[in-house]
Amino acid sequence: MPSYKLTYFNIKGARGDSIRMAFHYGGIPFTDERLSREEFSKIKETLPFGQVPILKVDDNKFLFQELAILRYVGQLVGLYPTDREEAVQVDIALCCVDDMYSAYLALFDPENPGKEIVTKMVIEERVPKVLGYLERYLANRGTTFSSGNKLTVADLRIYGVLKFYKSGMLPGLSGDILAKYPQITKFYQAVEGHEKISDWVKAQDKDGAITIYSTTALYRGSPMLFYKLIYLDIKFGQFGQLPVSTVHEKTVISQEGAILRYIGRLTGLYPAGPKETLSQVILLSFDDDHAGKEFLKKRGTTYSAGNDLSVADFKLYSAITLFKSGILEGISPNMLDHYSHISKVCQAIEAHEKAGCNCSWPVTPLHATGKNQIAVGLQSSLILASKPSSQKARRRNFPIYVISTLNHSIESMPSYKLTYLDIKGGRGDSIRLALHYGGIPFADEHVTYEELGKIKESLPFGQVPVLTIDEKTVIPQEGAILRYVGRLTGTYPDDREKALNQDIVLNFIDESYRSIDIYSAGMVFFQPEHAGKEALKRIVIEERIPKLFAYLDKYLSGKGTTYSAGNELSVADFKIYAALTTFKTGMLQGLSTDIIDKYPHITKLYQAIESHEKVASWQKSRAK
Repeated sequence: MPSYKLTYFNIKGARGDSIRMAFHYGGIPFTDERLSREEFSKIKETLPFGQVPILKVDDNKFLFQELAILRYVGQLVGLYPTDREEAVQVDIALCCVDDMYSAYLALFDPENPGKEIVTKMVIEERVPKVLGYLERYLANRGTTFSSGNKLTVADLRIYGVLKFYKSGMLPGLSGDILAKYPQITKFYQAVEGHEKISDWVKAQDKDGAITIYSTTALYRGSPMLFYKLIYLDIKFGQFGQLPVSTVHEKTVISQEGAILRYIGRLTGLYPAGPKETLSQVILLSFDDDHAGKEFLKKRGTTYSAGNDLSVADFKLYSAITLFKSGILEGISPNMLDHYSHISKVCQAIEAHEKAGCNCSWPVTPLHATGKNQIAVGLQSSLILASKPSSQKARRRNFPIYVISTLNHSIESMPSYKLTYLDIKGGRGDSIRLALHYGGIPFADEHVTYEELGKIKESLPFGQVPVLTIDEKTVIPQEGAILRYVGRLTGTYPDDREKALNQDIVLNFIDESYRSIDIYSAGMVFFQPEHAGKEALKRIVIEERIPKLFAYLDKYLSGKGTTYSAGNELSVADFKIYAALTTFKTGMLQGLSTDIIDKYPHITKLYQAIESHEKVASWQKSRAK
């Protein structure tokens, strides 16, 4: 079993506790390294992004970013669901905590001319607003926990930040701040009253803060030691933040989200996306002893069954055509791009002098045209598209038989509507780009700031973007939407390790937004003149933004890959691209449009994303 070490501050609540609770819930042993502010300041520049938490796995792997870690751990311990629809509800709740964190971050800033104004805004406006939206969200859910009646990593994260609000550590905030919010109070008590969380809380409260102790629990049927909290010097890291989790004394994971996702994957609490389903669909399209793309790879022949065209190729081609048609919910027309050997065989079939002319007609089932009918067998998993009415189709003289693992009737493709501000870059463009990349049609609703003001109170958290599905299901929060679309299109992976690489980048960009949000959104770039505005702007432009860009540039230099999370384009790249575009637009007064030019690795990444054929086509479509 891997060893884990989590590094974070020695405080109650906040980003480290959600990961600690997830480990405790799953009975996974880990070293809980706690730092004072002084200890952290000494090691900050050696840490990934200058932040904690970090999770170290097996002495040779470091995981960063709170949410990336949290999702990872959530999958390990069974606190993150495998179902896509359930997962998006967990992601919504996870992302709402970002607003709760950003609401108070400015309270910890050094003294500056604008701090008094910002502090007043935090205490009187922002904190009550985010708690009010959370109260309403929980009331509308009507469930025991934030995303259903089962505990998830989202509940641990919300509980952690609420505990921090109640701690009395935040100047100007009373320890009974939650008393006026009955739904939040009820939720808080439900989480704290959970058997496994209650044990953890009692252990923490024994000495006022956790010290070195150990206990035993069952993990996968075996008793083992599962908490040993020690203080050690950290000599590694990339982002300079806590918490960090260390696994087997060699792998360090930073960022609470990354750590928690990591643990969630260890324990089966993090979802698998549509790509896994697609792989099963492809495998089941072959004989039982064939193995999908690996079978074709090992065959090494021109066609699926040899070097001569056969009916097996017709069967394969008709199946692939259906997958690429875009009519199967949750499967992108581009999903097969990842399977080079399948694509090669299909191209060979299309190029055949006799078969090629017969391969151009589209699959047009009932819900697409009303003239064909597709029946889905719930147990046999056999889809039969029978008697196409098209004369062109009838001339082909072969029916379409597709084996699929789909377990529901196919009726219609969902309709999607994305609502966001009418601006370039920002939190909306990452989602627009993801939908375009996956070939998913959607209504792109652009609203002005004035229009947003009119609909704000009708939105789940008073924010955009929101994604509306079939005019009835509304998904808020950019991070939740982006992962949802990524699962639909294959740009957010099912594999725990690959997902972790994306989560680290996704959550660093969120950290970047949060670290300047209290200034950029509230006080500097868009507000009228006020006392201290110029001083605040200098802090943002001269200190915060350069520091964030420097950390990102350093991180990318160490990756050595084409894109931010590997050599394939992903939702993490869409988010980075959209964020950088915002900086390059000139809409933020005082920031030069060539701001990224001094960061070679960021510039290289931006150019790689922008030159990708699908991103380039998206940009061209916007320019029309």
